[in-house]
Amino acid sequence: MEYRKNERVVDLDAIRDNMRALKGAVGPGIRLMAVVKADAYGHGMVKVAKAALSAGASFLGVATPEEGVLLRESGMVAPVLIFGALSRGGAGAAVEYGLTQAVCRPEMIPWLARECDRQNKDAFVHLKIDTGMGRIGVRSLDEAHA
Repeated sequence: MEYRKNERVVDLDAIRDNMRALKGAVGPGIRLMAVVKADAYGHGMVKVAKAALSAGASFLGVATPEEGVLLRESGMVAPVLIFGALSRGGAGAAVEYGLTQAVCRPEMIPWLARECDRQNKDAFVHLKIDTGMGRIGVRSLDEAHA
């Protein structure tokens, strides 16, 4: 029996066409995020991000600060949102590279604040609210205020 090798073909033109179609469907003034976490789900994060941005994506979504750093080091200047919970070690990269960190626990704020002071920079944050899945995010008004 002959071994059949699987092959992955990434059609960047199709990615650009899909982004343009989405932009057309949502109308003017609406910004779209291209989620490229996990190496763009195995499709190649940098090349997919470039294709999506060239076709109208406004910002990018990743799971970790390391993924955001890779995008920055590849020349991406578009806003990048880190979906995953921040670790103490990831705060430095988030601030240094101007990545927007989803904040889902109160202890994440001091980690970012320390890095802001250390680097003399501002942090970009996105308050993650748990809307029912129970994975990450603040779950009450008290948690949000904290």
